[in-house]
Amino acid sequence: MAAFDAALTLVPVPAPLEPLRKYIGLSPSQFQALQRGHGVAPDPYSGRFGLRDTPEEALNRGYTFNTWEPPSKKRKQDSVENDKENLEQMANPEDGDPKKYVIVELNVTDLGFRWLSMESRLHFNREGQLRLYGALFNEVRDADGRLLYQVGEHVQQPIS
Repeated sequence: MAAFDAALTLVPVPAPLEPLRKYIGLSPSQFQALQRGHGVAPDPYSGRFGLRDTPEEALNRGYTFNTWEPPSKKRKQDSVENDKENLEQMANPEDGDPKKYVIVELNVTDLGFRWLSMESRLHFNREGQLRLYGALFNEVRDADGRLLYQVGEHVQQPIS
């Protein structure tokens, strides 16, 4: 029995893993909704958020996808009037300056990574890039109260 007890004391207990730290660029209105405790909806066309390794990459992603439109929404180029209308829309967007983003840190726990992956809400895109499908919340916990992910303290106010 003593040998069994000794064997148990030699088994190392793994330490909890550090959370996975990624960054997301949110519009000012999305960030305000997040601060008020509401869920933030992703882009309606793709249904996802792009998670990046650095704040700079999150900002670059925002710039890239802010000007992208699905093929069905491409602007008409058949008249000068349409061009004027499109320029006015770009100058006066509904969500403020289209080039301003609030970069937030998202910390995903090891349990959260497994849970989100099993629920098909977290996908690898390529190295350093993940896709989070569905709404984003300040904090998400499982039924037992264990933390899955939370928005971190690191926030960069609207930058362009």
